[in-house]
Amino acid sequence: MAGEPGHTVYVWFDALINYATGVGFGSDEKKFAKWWPADVHVIGLDISRFHCLYWPAMLLAAGVPVPKKVFVHGFLENKGGKLSKSSGNVWDPFAFLEEYGVDAARYLLLREAPFEKSSAISAESFATRFNADLANDLGNLVSRTTTLLEKFSDGRVPEPHEATASARCASAPCAR
Repeated sequence: MAGEPGHTVYVWFDALINYATGVGFGSDEKKFAKWWPADVHVIGLDISRFHCLYWPAMLLAAGVPVPKKVFVHGFLENKGGKLSKSSGNVWDPFAFLEEYGVDAARYLLLREAPFEKSSAISAESFATRFNADLANDLGNLVSRTTTLLEKFSDGRVPEPHEATASARCASAPCAR
């Protein structure tokens, strides 16, 4: 600590305090009341001990409410370890977005990597998923849907009430 020779602030104590002071604790009580307690505290798997044991203990000792929920997410893994620039097992996110597009990239990440656990991913697994789910399955659905629209609705998407009436007429005789 500054001005306290021989004293060292435990790094996690210092780091965790930033969550509360960043939203006004000790300096802006109105702001703090607006943002605290946090509805959900989202953290990585490797730091769950600090956020689920030390942080609540610190808050309770100070008489401050704990976050309402802590959600621990896993890591994206490639070539046997979590993605890390220093290990060299990452790829360029801009090239990834250029290849797949933003929406497809979001879909691929959500589909291949459930949020709550670590997931092995690779360029090959994304390509396989993209071709299976988006190119084949979704492409087939769009093709069948547009064919049915052309055949039964003169190529236009009917209003919801029209679609309901059409569905009733398809299953029973209907006066038109």
